[in-house]
Amino acid sequence: YSTLGVCQWSGGQLQEAEESFLAALRLDPSRATVVSNLASMQFMGGKFEEAAETAKKCLSLASEQDHLRLHTACSKLLTRCKDAQQMRTLQERNLAKHRKQLREQDPDGVVGLEAPESEGGGECSSSRDGQLLAGACPADVEERLAMVRDGTAPLSSVGPKFGNVQEVDVRDADSFTYEEFEREFVAKRRAVRIRGLLSRVFKDMSIDRISDMCGDAQVDLKTHDRTSSEGTFKLKTAEWARLGDYVAERGRGLAEGKMVFDYSIPTNCPEVLSSFSVPSYFARDYFQNLTRPVMASHENDPHPFSDSWPSLFIGPPMSGGGLHIDAFQTQFWMVVLEGKKLWQFFDLEFLPYLYPDPTTSILGVDTVRPDYDAHPLYAYASSFVCIVEPGDGLYVPSGIPHQVTNLSPTSALSMNFIDDSNLGRASAELAASADPEQARIGERLTALKDAIGAREGGPGERHDRDLTWGEFARLN
Repeated sequence: YSTLGVCQWSGGQLQEAEESFLAALRLDPSRATVVSNLASMQFMGGKFEEAAETAKKCLSLASEQDHLRLHTACSKLLTRCKDAQQMRTLQERNLAKHRKQLREQDPDGVVGLEAPESEGGGECSSSRDGQLLAGACPADVEERLAMVRDGTAPLSSVGPKFGNVQEVDVRDADSFTYEEFEREFVAKRRAVRIRGLLSRVFKDMSIDRISDMCGDAQVDLKTHDRTSSEGTFKLKTAEWARLGDYVAERGRGLAEGKMVFDYSIPTNCPEVLSSFSVPSYFARDYFQNLTRPVMASHENDPHPFSDSWPSLFIGPPMSGGGLHIDAFQTQFWMVVLEGKKLWQFFDLEFLPYLYPDPTTSILGVDTVRPDYDAHPLYAYASSFVCIVEPGDGLYVPSGIPHQVTNLSPTSALSMNFIDDSNLGRASAELAASADPEQARIGERLTALKDAIGAREGGPGERHDRDLTWGEFARLN
């Protein structure tokens, strides 16, 4: 029964696996490993109270049997169970509070607690104190987003229906100083759209030119699938294709609903880097330095992300990833080559409103097609939104929930990075990982700061100008 449960677990049959583990424990209740597996199944199934009780039994058995590794695993699981229970309680309390406030503000039920619906197009209308409700626009998602793209509907029409929706701040690349960037956006963990940043990254670059350089490269095309188990973004591989063929067909045919997602330029198209520069705001990067030995026990070898960035994103209209927080608490920046991208951001105080899945790093809400029956608290979240256009750049702070949707055929280049502002959070998250390689990277990040953080011109020191890729690689 125990072996059968493990096989069912591997195959995604969680309910069946739980039943098999229970059957095994009826025969031998002293099997600590099986108790641990049962607790994990209950946790993954959202049975947090049952999982907590089972984890306590696991701790008792592990102590009796002097099983240190299992004791550690069950202790961590018990903590996660308690965190999940607290999150669920907080969600229920906040939902009751907001519904009470809405009833007090609207005793006649004009606005209503359910999502308002309307048919047809035309200008979106406002309601209650000028706050535009998503439901006041066309119910059809594609029609509504097309209106937002064309400027006939305000950006607030894509926000939570009762929440406050604000536009992301905008700065011009030719006058935006590093001091203001660090003071107003990094320190406050706020996103910012930077007009004209592309001209500082590339002097003459387009997606067609990239295709000319690297058209024969093979790309794995992704589609958004909320049932997928492939990573944070809920994407799955749809097929493989030549980059040149995909670029030629983007927005139709081969590209319909399929994206080139986070495609490594250093690995697959290094020719592009000859004309690529890193803006001064993002040029302090510890992450890119990890291929170097920083203590005697570390080899001069690459880590899994050594050649990940910059990376390429290409997508047709209505494509995009799910709501998420970037892994390892990294910061992120992007420049758009063509098309328009809709970005939505949420402050961390609204994390419970986004229904984080305690068993994964996924956030349950789809901001483009919200399900208010499944996620009622989301209706009261506040958000920041913007449309990033050709030539624009965007900065995304570490740890901030966000979702992006392509409003037209788009292409963009991006990088993730770690500097002093997020080094502590990134190191802690990596060091706590169950993946030994990621834990090793966390250790190396901390050692790297100690070893070279104060070195002149190194990643621990700001740069007053943009760096060519060659300069960036040498200094980092």
